[in-house]
Amino acid sequence: MWDIRRYYTTAKGVLQPKHVYPYVGTASRKHGISALALTSCGSRLFSSCTDDNIYMYDTHLDTKDPVAVFSGHTNSTFYVKSCVSRDNEYLISGSSSHSLFVWDIKHPLLPPVKTGNGQQASD
Repeated sequence: MWDIRRYYTTAKGVLQPKHVYPYVGTASRKHGISALALTSCGSRLFSSCTDDNIYMYDTHLDTKDPVAVFSGHTNSTFYVKSCVSRDNEYLISGSSSHSLFVWDIKHPLLPPVKTGNGQQASD
């Protein structure tokens, strides 16, 4: 993750990222991240992965580990996307299982609300 408002450089003048978050999922597919979403204030980063989890990172902490994991949906394709509601209260994701899932960001362990229409839900 780069903060383009500042310069993070080495002595050689090469731009360096502010944060690096390694892929923590268990999917065997190469590059198992299908979507990234950021809260409007930039404090939370969500990484939707093909291991059927969405990982939440706190961009203000110096940890590379997710602070929460949202599960309950199926993500077996890179077409499945996720986003954050305008009020930063909810995480919304499509699913390979023909459903749309909504999680309360403040309560990641609660099961998501599920709805669907029989088609693959994606961006």
